[in-house]
Amino acid sequence: MDSDNKLPENQIIQRISLEETKEVVDNRKENNIIIIDIRTPMEFQYGHIIDSLNIDFYEYDFIENLNMLDKTKKYLIYCRHANRTSYALQMMKQLGFEYVLEMDMGITYWYQNGWELVY
Repeated sequence: MDSDNKLPENQIIQRISLEETKEVVDNRKENNIIIIDIRTPMEFQYGHIIDSLNIDFYEYDFIENLNMLDKTKKYLIYCRHANRTSYALQMMKQLGFEYVLEMDMGITYWYQNGWELVY
């Protein structure tokens, strides 16, 4: 990133607990949250959080795909175990996103809590 790009002053980029994630998902429409699943399309088809977009972390154009998103909107990102999202969160921060939440622990633990997945 060149030095002319400035990060938003009030940037919110953080990991949140599973319980906080559940609350965000439950209130996604009222709070205009866009949910992004960064797993592969095959992982995505085996179950994902309702209304999730799938942007594959392993695709060669992952950063380009992120960069096409509206950086002023609110996002929640997740993957299987929160390994990929920790990298994606930093990428989104550097790209200048204003508001990104990362689900702690990943969708595996979401499922283990008995929370809904769609197929």
